[in-house]
Amino acid sequence: YLDSRTTSKTVGFKLARKMGIPAAEKSVFLDDDPSKKAVRQQLDRLLGIARYSGTAIGIGHPHHATLDVLKEYVGTLKNDFQVVPVSELMK
Repeated sequence: YLDSRTTSKTVGFKLARKMGIPAAEKSVFLDDDPSKKAVRQQLDRLLGIARYSGTAIGIGHPHHATLDVLKEYVGTLKNDFQVVPVSELMK
């Protein structure tokens, strides 16, 4: 179960863990503001979290700006990070 944490009152992650269901929570929402500048800031934030804690989960939509920014970061993602399916981060 991936809790997108779209509300501060979410109970999904805790309930899933309590039920023994593998679960994780998103770290950063990439495109709440779908401008390229905002998506870059959020992606940089996500990468900072990943560097600091070892893992991070980003959620986004297939907006043109989001996809364009992800294309800009492909080299960084390939060279400096290990991108894995979210299922590998479920505990």
